[in-house]
Parts: sequence; structure tokens; C-alpha cells
Amino acid sequence: MIPTLQAAQVGQLARVLAPDDYAVGIYIAVLRVRVEFMPCGMFGEISADAQPVTVSLMPYDDDIPAVMQVIEYCLPFVFVRKPCGKTMTLDTRRYALVQTSEQFGNAVFAEAKRLRREAERKEKRAKKKAKS
Repeated sequence: MIPTLQAAQVGQLARVLAPDDYAVGIYIAVLRVRVEFMPCGMFGEISADAQPVTVSLMPYDDDIPAVMQVIEYCLPFVFVRKPCGKTMTLDTRRYALVQTSEQFGNAVFAEAKRLRREAERKEKRAKKKAKS
């Protein structure tokens, strides 16, 4: 028998986004990265009938954080804010995106903000100490 999810647990599951699901302010994460390449032989030759091969990988780019907030979208492009405050544009043809819960996204962004403020305070103290 398959256990059913309680209402409180459902909010904690990331769900794959359909085109109609995008909205400004939601929190998203990259589930998979699609990579396309041409197959080649041992010496780099490509046959005339070769077709592109598409592979789905787990996110591997350190530049893409686990959670981002949607600022604006014009599919297939999604303009997002990273927890560090920087922005970037994602192409949904390359990235399979999921929506995370608001609670999870808020927690990630709050912690990132706290860490940035802490780093700024340390930097100010170091500058103040260097001047004296």
C-alpha cells in the first residue's frame, strides 16, 4: 500500500513547473540540465547520418544556486535573483525547473542575507582595525 501525504507534507515537495505555473515571486530550483551534443567516433569523425544526442544531468554549475526567486519571465526565459543578490537568466529549454515551497525559499534567502550582513560587518571591522 502506498502511504498518502499529509497536507503539511505536500508543501514541502518541489514540483515540476508547467508553462502556466510561472509567476513573479515564486521560488524555483534547477532539477536537471539538458546537454545536447553530436556523437563522434574515436578520431573525432562525425557520420553523415549522425543525430544530436540529448542527455539530462543533475545541476553541475556552481554558478546556479539551489534556490532562486523569479523576478520576471518571458518563456522560454526566466529572470531570477540568486540568494546572493545577483541576477541571471535561465533558458527553460536547457534547464528543467521545479517550484520549491515558499517556506523553503524564504529560509534560504533569509540565511543568505544573514551571511551577507555578517560578512559585511567583518569587513567593516577589518577596515576599521586597519585604519587604527
